[in-house]
Amino acid sequence: MIRVTALSNARLALAFIDYMKTQGVDMELRPQGRYAELWLAQDEKLAQVETALEAFLLEPEHPRYQAASWRTGSLHYRGETGSGLRGWLPALRQQAGPLTLGVTALCVLVFILMALLGDDRVMAALAYPAGPAQYVQIWRWVSHAFLHFSLLHLLFNVILPRHQKLSGDGGARSWLIAGYFNILGIAIANAAHVAGLVTGLLMAFWQTRRSQRHGDQR
Repeated sequence: MIRVTALSNARLALAFIDYMKTQGVDMELRPQGRYAELWLAQDEKLAQVETALEAFLLEPEHPRYQAASWRTGSLHYRGETGSGLRGWLPALRQQAGPLTLGVTALCVLVFILMALLGDDRVMAALAYPAGPAQYVQIWRWVSHAFLHFSLLHLLFNVILPRHQKLSGDGGARSWLIAGYFNILGIAIANAAHVAGLVTGLLMAFWQTRRSQRHGDQR
């Protein structure tokens, strides 16, 4: 193992590791006090890493590095890799309705199919209508919502927001705001997320009124 460098920002260090992974280079982060050391196992790739590191330090917030984290499916933001999600499944089973459970199951199923059959084949069947010839394929107007292109993408859209909503911490909102103000530096389908938020609020309003009516009838 070769120690390449040490960075004071662990998040940026992890972003660089993700980027190098997309380049076929495996690196390891080792915390040392306030610094994050980057170690390389493949000695023969040291020159490649040093060149990439020089470019990275000039533009550490470049979208290519955030995009690499999405492609590799890393969950480095907020460090939500374990305990934060352990209670998600029981809470989902207890509080989520049939629609939420059904959409979650469809998203996971489509993600598995994309892994088995390839993104292109699944997209050809489920993607948003590409032109008038596909407008009559009614399912395409909604089926594109089930497409996710990395594990992080799936977790971001399915597990993390629902975990935050079910736990009542309101975190699903700091992501919507971050998307609109481009805080994350990555492309986010803000309109789709707002539509989901509005739909959820309307469903909650309808369910509340329905429950109240049933209570009055008793």
